[in-house]
Amino acid sequence: MVDTTEAMAALQRLTALLGRRHDDWRAFKIPSDRALLVSFINPHAVRMTIDRPGYVADLAEMDVLLPDGNLLASSASRQLGRVIVRESFDGNSMAPEVFAFCRTHALKIALVGGVHGVAERAAGVFATEFDAEVVYARSGFFTGEGEVQACYDRLRALNVDVVICGMGAPHQERFLLGLKDSGWKGLGFTCGGYLDQALDGGVKYYPEWVNRLNLRAPYRLCREPGRLWRRYLVEYLPFVVADLRLRLARGPALPGAEP
Repeated sequence: MVDTTEAMAALQRLTALLGRRHDDWRAFKIPSDRALLVSFINPHAVRMTIDRPGYVADLAEMDVLLPDGNLLASSASRQLGRVIVRESFDGNSMAPEVFAFCRTHALKIALVGGVHGVAERAAGVFATEFDAEVVYARSGFFTGEGEVQACYDRLRALNVDVVICGMGAPHQERFLLGLKDSGWKGLGFTCGGYLDQALDGGVKYYPEWVNRLNLRAPYRLCREPGRLWRRYLVEYLPFVVADLRLRLARGPALPGAEP
């Protein structure tokens, strides 16, 4: 059963994070004196905010936080009284731009995510499609903290400029934050299931007509019903309830968000 008050509070906390002023990752210069981390949230983040203490704190440490999906972007825009644009790390949104940025600036890329072999195969796809220089690729599963630290050491030793991490929330955010804490000073992105998507449906997972008509969620559900039915029909429920209550309240729920 959904606690409506708790769900509304969670959605408003997430909206405040989406509404912060943030740096433009496209202006990031390498070498840099600090890392810059970019992550994305979808409506499931409301459920995770309720269930996982510390998740919002991890999101707050991301330098750039963006809404993955029109439902969340629309809700945030209405609450904040200004337009919040949907951006996702996929082939129909930000991924081609990130790889083009890396190619233009001759940046070295690492992929971390998926089960064994996924990141390595995705590296081949990205090299072919985007002329990406992927110098390191490994799965997102680690046997312990020592293996995670060894991965951090390897990424720093290779002077990797950009890390794309697809481990699922909250693990991918924690991985990038740990990498930043280890002294790495590059550009990091979370990408959710994009590495698997790139292997399954190509770098552009969604046909153009699906993307144009904003039918990405139904399309994914049709393609991956076994994995996604619970997410869309159960895990998104707290967001749906909270957003509906805020709609009924009429007018922005938040006056805005300060940096």
